[in-house]
Amino acid sequence: GCPILLSLSGVGVKENDQADSHKYQGPSGDFVFGFPNAWVLAPERDGAHNWEGTGYQTAMRSLEAVSGAFWGL
Repeated sequence: GCPILLSLSGVGVKENDQADSHKYQGPSGDFVFGFPNAWVLAPERDGAHNWEGTGYQTAMRSLEAVSGAFWGL
């Protein structure tokens, strides 16, 4: 299987911007986004919820959906 990095953002940060925050500068000087051997999962939640209650449920359901979609790959 492939590991999944669950990346949680603050209020108002879009999921693409949160996922893009996991980058590094490679040997050629170009930025490499993500990780070579892991998925970056950056779920978005509605409203001003923290990652507790509704936000926690959103994160866990997102993780379950990705895990289930790629089970056995």
